[in-house]
Amino acid sequence: MIFSGGRIMFNRVFTEVKRSNFDAFLIQNRDNMNWLCRRDNYEIPGMAIVTKENIFIFTKSRNFEAIRVLYSEFQVVYGGLDKVWEICNSHKIGRLGFEENKTSITAYKTMQETLNGIELV
Repeated sequence: MIFSGGRIMFNRVFTEVKRSNFDAFLIQNRDNMNWLCRRDNYEIPGMAIVTKENIFIFTKSRNFEAIRVLYSEFQVVYGGLDKVWEICNSHKIGRLGFEENKTSITAYKTMQETLNGIELV
C-alpha cells in the first residue's frame, strides 16, 4: 500500500500519463520527488519514472537497501539515467515526458545523450 497521501499524488500522475501522448513520465526535480515520495521526513535521493501501471524509483544512494525496504511498494532500482534507459527499453517506453520547466539545457542534453532512442516529450 502506498503511504498516506501518496496514493492521491501518484494517482494524479498516473492519470496524467494515461491522458497524455507519452508512455511514462520522468521526475527528476527534488521538490517534485519529495512531493510524490516523501515519507516520515525522509527525502529520497534520485528520480522516478511513472508509467501507466508502475512506479520506478532510481537512486544511487549509499542507503539503497534502506530505501528499497522503505519504498517496497515501488520498484526501486540502483542507478541513474543509464538504468532509466534500460527500464525504458525493457518496458517499451518510447515517449518519455519530463519536467521541461524544471530541466536545464545542460540536463536536457545529458538526457538526450543517455536516453538515446527515446523521444523526450
